[in-house]
Amino acid sequence: SRAKGGWHALRLPPRKAQPQAVRTIVSAVAERSPAALAGLRVGDEVLEVAGKALAASGGPEADALLQAEENERVPMLVRRAGCRAPIHLSLRCALLPPPSVSSRTVRLPARAAASAAPGQPGGRSEGGGHAAVLRIHHFGAGTAAELCSELRKLRARVDGSGSGGGGAGEPVRGGDSGSDGAGALDLPLDLRAVLFDLRDNDGGLLSASVASARSLLPRGAHVLSLQKRRRGSLRTVRSFRRRWYHRASPLGSCRRGGGRPALPDGTAGGALGSGSFGCGVPVIVLVNQQTASAAEIFAAALAHAGNALVLGTQTFGKGTSQAFVHLPGGHGLTFTVYSLAAGAASASHPLNDGVAPHVRWQWWSAVSTATAAADREIALAADAALRATSCSAAA
Repeated sequence: SRAKGGWHALRLPPRKAQPQAVRTIVSAVAERSPAALAGLRVGDEVLEVAGKALAASGGPEADALLQAEENERVPMLVRRAGCRAPIHLSLRCALLPPPSVSSRTVRLPARAAASAAPGQPGGRSEGGGHAAVLRIHHFGAGTAAELCSELRKLRARVDGSGSGGGGAGEPVRGGDSGSDGAGALDLPLDLRAVLFDLRDNDGGLLSASVASARSLLPRGAHVLSLQKRRRGSLRTVRSFRRRWYHRASPLGSCRRGGGRPALPDGTAGGALGSGSFGCGVPVIVLVNQQTASAAEIFAAALAHAGNALVLGTQTFGKGTSQAFVHLPGGHGLTFTVYSLAAGAASASHPLNDGVAPHVRWQWWSAVSTATAAADREIALAADAALRATSCSAAA
């Protein structure tokens, strides 16, 4: 629900006015949001907002009553399952930017199961399995934390899959009432790939991109080098690496080699390591021509240092970092400071030419919306990438 200048980060289903009473049930609550801090849970029935009872109009009326200024408190009365009396809550409105990371699953074509590489999960004859898609819309201050949060949900559902949480091929759904129920990963048991969708991501904060990549790479991995031209040549003035004190992602690290399937260019394929699933699950990075700046840093780090597979078209190729200086009178000056370079161990690949995909795929569906057609194309593209790696491994 939108507040004036921000969001409450709770979702109320739309309702049409009816002669009989309509129940307004909270369907999602974002983590660390004002709604979550106030104690609101998924499944709570909203009875009153700001002292006004909700009648037939339901969700739309509640959304209008939640309109408030920043730091203003909005009282709510909710009914919770298992509690005899209604519960009084107080929401403090705060500026909460839209999330930069979202997740969903797509079903892969059936032929992907037959093309599984040796040592990879698959081989099921009844279907092609599923792929988890983590879309990074932009790189902001909270992107690294949001990415780890989504991967934590992914890991929790994988760990719970062996305890009888569902039948073969059936999704394992999270039952935590405080989790984000809408748009969250409903992870199936036959997970075959993890996809990071960077299409149309025009960048953001360099520090956020480096922090996100560090959490997915093994210790000592080279993430990025900042370079300046001195005496006619580019020299590295600073390098970013994954150190021992940097926290790893809940799924472990994107490791190189180790018997992984080969890519079409002859290098080893990427996989999330540390035995998270008992065996490697391929990591695929989706890019297009609008993938730029900080998104290229993330893609190049996973491709070179983590050996992930890059799928799509050549990226934009920004390859530079800018600084902003405030000037008197409300003016400002932006200027280029560094050139950017990636590589497995050192700055061997300048990013001014972009990131070249291992498997080329010309995207035809819209990236901004998660429609059935868009999911179908992602599934076909991921299947093509998995088949390309398996064919290279067989050769």
